[in-house]
Amino acid sequence: MVGRFRQALLEKGDMSGMTQKGGHKRSTKSGAGLTQKGVEKYRRQNPGSKLKTAVTTPPSKLKAGSKAAKRRKSFCARSRGWTGERGKAARRRWNCSTDVNPNALQQMAEMIIETLTNQAGRPVKVPKDKKNKYRGMLASGAVQQGLAKSKRKREKNG
Repeated sequence: MVGRFRQALLEKGDMSGMTQKGGHKRSTKSGAGLTQKGVEKYRRQNPGSKLKTAVTTPPSKLKAGSKAAKRRKSFCARSRGWTGERGKAARRRWNCSTDVNPNALQQMAEMIIETLTNQAGRPVKVPKDKKNKYRGMLASGAVQQGLAKSKRKREKNG
């Protein structure tokens, strides 16, 4: 049973044989990712695959809402957390935003605090080390649920 499972894994999605020297993968310097030759080899190994090469057209030249623009936007969103050297190189090749606004986190924290204050009706103090935690909670709706619960509790107690 395990032998068949291992064999299935090796047959489907295996990247063995994909080398930079063989022309299947790009070097990190040239943007990482697969070349056209690499994509063709992968599709031969994985029939039915819809893998395509990178959308390298600058965003300003892409028509808004086109398939290519949507693929690029989707890739950039999926790969946002890639911190490795090859991941960063691939994001550069796809023209994903790599510049980080140093004030962005502070601005986001201020917006969250303002939202919480408006919903709670009172100032909310957010410790500096908890900014990312609150950002995730706000996105998930946990903060709104907690505020609604505390508001009902206050109304009940009078």
